[in-house]
Amino acid sequence: MRIERVDLLPFSIPLARPLRTARGTIRERSGWIVRLRAEEGTVGLGEAAAHPHAAPAAAEREAGALAPLGASLSGACLDRFEDLVADLRTLPRWIAAGVDCALWDLRARAAGRSLAATLGGRRARIPVNAVLDASDAEGCVEQGAAVARAGFTHAKRKIGSDLAETVREVRALAAAVPHLAVRLDANGVWSNAQAHAACARLSSENVEWIEQPLAPGDLTAMARLRREAPVPLAADESVRSKDDVDALAGEGAADAIVVKLVQVGGVSEGCQALGAAARAGLPAAVTSGVDTTVGLAAALAVASAAPGTLAACGLATGSMLAGDPCRTRLAEGPSMAVPDGPGLGVELDPEAWTRFRGHA
Repeated sequence: MRIERVDLLPFSIPLARPLRTARGTIRERSGWIVRLRAEEGTVGLGEAAAHPHAAPAAAEREAGALAPLGASLSGACLDRFEDLVADLRTLPRWIAAGVDCALWDLRARAAGRSLAATLGGRRARIPVNAVLDASDAEGCVEQGAAVARAGFTHAKRKIGSDLAETVREVRALAAAVPHLAVRLDANGVWSNAQAHAACARLSSENVEWIEQPLAPGDLTAMARLRREAPVPLAADESVRSKDDVDALAGEGAADAIVVKLVQVGGVSEGCQALGAAARAGLPAAVTSGVDTTVGLAAALAVASAAPGTLAACGLATGSMLAGDPCRTRLAEGPSMAVPDGPGLGVELDPEAWTRFRGHA
């Protein structure tokens, strides 16, 4: 089977409401749907969207790598699948993620199997966490109570430099919904001193872990913080490959691993990173970069195939977008069904794509 055509379909979708993070406010998600069409008419889809916190100028420069994809992939034989995937390592990771996913989707559809089954997936449903994105402590508690009533046992809260406000939120959540495990995501913005102070003050029975308290790169500092902190630590931005997972485990720098396909470079690398976490005995979660249904379906398939302990995953995020380029959006809840195919198990909606069409 040969790839006959490569389409890059740009999209720009506003968030249903702005998402505040330690690195700024996310208001929209923009990127490309990569569509590979084989000679027989089989189609593979992938999502190429820069990390939500990527510097706009850098992402714009990297997007130049999209232009030659048509020439490099048109005519390529899917029998060379491993070589095609290996060639993606020279691309920016977020672009590689979209092409890699489209190749996997095409391969699975051609075989008449779901992507999850193609990857050796063993889970039909994936446990997921809710997202608490209210603007203040009162709203956060209301959301926490609502998601707990809906059956969620885990929730994630983006936090910033206002430690006093975060402490108030954590304590209020503990009082109102004590059985809701809360993950606090600092997105790597704290200094070493701030991180030590924050971890000491945020130690609470309802805090499951603090995610990326320090900027990625300094494993020694992260390992020291983990030894001294009274609360577990998870690595997110520090995870860009299986080698990063090996390094984190070797230094004793994390209690849990968070894998984002846009950050590691796609389905292939995501599975490798999860394998490294399992070998190290570290629980892992697969999370979204506020993806469309295409990206979420890929992440669910990868989570289905995770070989080790799978923590609740951050994939109940489709509703954060004000729209989607696919015909059907994935149902959210305390657990999410893994699409059963063929391939990703999702199809583009031409009308919706036209509505959210961005600018290449």
